[in-house]
Amino acid sequence: MRHCHQGGEMKTTIKIACPYCGVKQGISVPFYPGWNPKTLHTCDVDFGGCNRDFVIGIQWSYETEIHKLIGPNYGMSKDG
Repeated sequence: MRHCHQGGEMKTTIKIACPYCGVKQGISVPFYPGWNPKTLHTCDVDFGGCNRDFVIGIQWSYETEIHKLIGPNYGMSKDG
């Protein structure tokens, strides 16, 4: 997944496969945290697709990583 800003709106590119013919293609969709849109998409014949319409239901998820700060400035040594 790739994120980019265009005119103040954040968009992301996702890879999808057509449910009819299986052709994989990248599409650009708006990215708003907490917003789970359903969008209409046409399988692109220019990329070998079947030109049929289908709906994409997008569900965003998030992962969090937590790291210790280690060193003399943080009151901890590498041993704990």
